[in-house]
Amino acid sequence: MADELDPPVRSTTDASPPARTPTSPGSSGMRLGDWLLGDEIGHGAMGVVYRARHATNGRVAAVKVLSPHLAAEERFVERFEREAQAMRALTHASIVAIFDQGVTDGLPWLAMELVEGMNLRERMRTKRLGDEQLVRFAIGVCQGLPHAHAQGVVHSDIKPENLLVETWGKAKIADFGLARLFGDRWVELSRLSASGGTVGTPFYMAPELLKSHSPDARTDLYSLGVVLYEALTGDLPLGRFRRLRELRPS
Repeated sequence: MADELDPPVRSTTDASPPARTPTSPGSSGMRLGDWLLGDEIGHGAMGVVYRARHATNGRVAAVKVLSPHLAAEERFVERFEREAQAMRALTHASIVAIFDQGVTDGLPWLAMELVEGMNLRERMRTKRLGDEQLVRFAIGVCQGLPHAHAQGVVHSDIKPENLLVETWGKAKIADFGLARLFGDRWVELSRLSASGGTVGTPFYMAPELLKSHSPDARTDLYSLGVVLYEALTGDLPLGRFRRLRELRPS
């Protein structure tokens, strides 16, 4: 998928009010750019994700559509566009690829690689990964993150919900909505939350970030360490937590 020829990116400035977004899996035929939406396959705080097919070449993708009420708020549109910007800079087998993006009737959307599987949180709830599976999964993430870092992108929100497990166990890093550029070409892309706090997921954030330090490759790796501890033990490493080898001798 990532090695296929991607369609050109379109950027529109349609200022018309937000149109309705599909609300049920039966919204077949609605078109966003060159993509025909099919079933809803996921939803979250930012919007809804649909299985979609390219009208010309038949490519299947996951199309994320920003919720209409958020499309009217600049800070959410900026975060949505930031995700597309970060993902387009990355081409790695362990990172979800982006194919296309645009705005249709005021609704921002982006078309991404469709990953058949579930996120790590869902997988942990249904069936814990075995030792070998988790090691293989961790290696995939540990290969994808350095690629992002080498391109000057730090993810800033590594957690089980943003790590996808493909049906055959391979890892895919997703959701670069809080991504930042760092290093020699540092650009502050994230914004403070409405309450003035740091943007991220507290239990997975390096302590330095809670003290307003800038994120870098190390803070992503800290978050991954927390994720892997939780995946192996079922618990977060909070307070006086037990050593991993005491809980999982293997």
